Amino acid sequence: NYFPVMDPIDNFTTEVAEVTADSYFPYPAFYNLLMHQGPKWYYYLEYIGELSGHNMSQPGANSGVAGHAEQRYYFFNFGKKGTPEDYKVSKRMIKYLVNFAYYDDPTPPGSPMKWKQFNGQEFLRISNSRSDSMADESVVQKLLNVLNLWSYVVGWEL
Repeated sequence: NYFPVMDPIDNFTTEVAEVTADSYFPYPAFYNLLMHQGPKWYYYLEYIGELSGHNMSQPGANSGVAGHAEQRYYFFNFGKKGTPEDYKVSKRMIKYLVNFAYYDDPTPPGSPMKWKQFNGQEFLRISNSRSDSMADESVVQKLLNVLNLWSYVVGWEL
């Protein structure tokens, strides 16, 4: 899936950034989720708000997801001043974390949807300021493709 168009050179550099990002972030995350035998929950932060420092390394790369470690802005309230939408996302993320710490389940009481435990394909998408959702098959398949490709390249068995 990488390098479908090489010219102009900007396409090449964007694709190098995509390869690097996939091998550094979603691949090891998914690999370790599958290897870990205990209970686990996984979220995929797609929300890109005012607090985001997205695409600092290569504009255009991984444009559908938040940048590496950007959740820190939403959990710890530092950095730039956010928008009301950023605040809503932040409050939801903090509720998940606090609920998990208290009850071993990230879904707060009264939530419109249940954050299911990860058992191979279940993970939460945090993608907008209104609500979150469990990942659909297309999003799951995209990450499983990254997992399968990089497991083959690196030589790690699943």
